[in-house]
Amino acid sequence: MMKFFLIILISFITACSSVYQSKFDEQIPASSYVGRGTNSGPMLIGALGATGLAVGIAIDQGIAKDFDASIKSHQPSFHIRIQDSLNTLFLGKPFSIEKISFTGVRGNDDLVDANVTFASEDDKIEHQFELRNIDFNKLKTTPIFWQELELSILEKIKK
Repeated sequence: MMKFFLIILISFITACSSVYQSKFDEQIPASSYVGRGTNSGPMLIGALGATGLAVGIAIDQGIAKDFDASIKSHQPSFHIRIQDSLNTLFLGKPFSIEKISFTGVRGNDDLVDANVTFASEDDKIEHQFELRNIDFNKLKTTPIFWQELELSILEKIKK
């Protein structure tokens, strides 16, 4: 009986250790944002000419940098959870975030949509996640990006 128990225990331990876990690259690419600055571009062109368009684009780039700073500061709390959640989608292959793009919601400057693309470095498996109606100000200061991303991943896995 003891011999049977040891065989099962050893089989269980070796089976669990042989399952390859996906590795989520910690590097986060710079995001893009199109919204408040771009939307005010036509008004700025009227006041400043062609310089107004450049100012509008610069506003959006500054906002994207604020989002990036928040994303990176909250990443350690979510890195392993995101990695574990995506393991089933990437089948044990290393993967990373390939692209993050934010877009202001038309008609509501307080909300932002995001599109996040993950890609496997080996097989070029790609998975996109859409995050809808995220509070603009919370994106700059809280882990809401990671929370919404985690929810979106879990919804996709359930399907």
